[in-house]
Amino acid sequence: MVIGDKIPWAPVLRLHAPVLALVFCIAAAVAGAHRFLGFSLAIAPLPFSIVGVALSIFLAFRNNAAYDRYWEGRKLWGGLVNASRSFGRQATTLLVAAPGETAELRALQRQLVYRQIAYVNALRASLRGDDIAAAQAELLTDAELQRTGALENPPIALLQEQSRDLVTAATRGWLGEQRLKALDETLGELTNLQGGCERIKKTPIPLAYRFFAQRFVRAFCSLLPFALVEQLGPVTIVASVAVAFVFLVLDRIGDIIQDPFTTNFNGLALAAMCRTIEVDLRRQLGETTVPPLLTPQIVMGDTAVLR
Repeated sequence: MVIGDKIPWAPVLRLHAPVLALVFCIAAAVAGAHRFLGFSLAIAPLPFSIVGVALSIFLAFRNNAAYDRYWEGRKLWGGLVNASRSFGRQATTLLVAAPGETAELRALQRQLVYRQIAYVNALRASLRGDDIAAAQAELLTDAELQRTGALENPPIALLQEQSRDLVTAATRGWLGEQRLKALDETLGELTNLQGGCERIKKTPIPLAYRFFAQRFVRAFCSLLPFALVEQLGPVTIVASVAVAFVFLVLDRIGDIIQDPFTTNFNGLALAAMCRTIEVDLRRQLGETTVPPLLTPQIVMGDTAVLR
């Protein structure tokens, strides 16, 4: 996620360079033929004005749909942060054991908290297509890694492990019925939040929106010089490239933000949120040595990015 108000222009220009070069060549040829050869292929500008307005509305509609997905992803991960904090607080305060079982209770609480940290990291890796095992390797035992890693959905498998341990704690008398219910509700909330993230990840914006938007934009930009040359003459070259750049960027924005979990600069800072959860939960355990919070990194000049 880009922090601040500066965008790296170099990759943006490189991305659209082929189409902009094509528009430049077409505009230069049309303007040159009109000025030096007296040969005009001008098209009436009125149809292009109508098409341009319609295309702008279409792109705005698609970009709004893409931003809705981005903002929903952010709200879901905000919910994951809060639910994880709630689970950590419940796990460290609601379980009560007899004096002779204090060491066992502390071990279970640590296991529950570390497993929750592993859960959010596993979910992050799953949404981003990263190595799930590597994301949780330092937080789980070898047996847990083997059990959960063999399943299709490791994050859900971790929640199942949490539920089993809580039921065992209740059987031993460490957890009353009402307290067990409260913890189970928190696990249910985590499951719902994960389902929302998976819904966004596995259901992209319909292909027709992306396919036709891209082709309409390129066709419009390629034909635009023919509508401008009669009135602008040589300035057609600059105007055509400038208008093409605006439309191409608007088209690209929808593609970028439709997946809020991407590792692209514009994706959500999932790693930073996972680290925030880890620090908060380990503090709830009473640990004094915790990893530092992630800070924005400077990339491409002075653009700050938080992963």
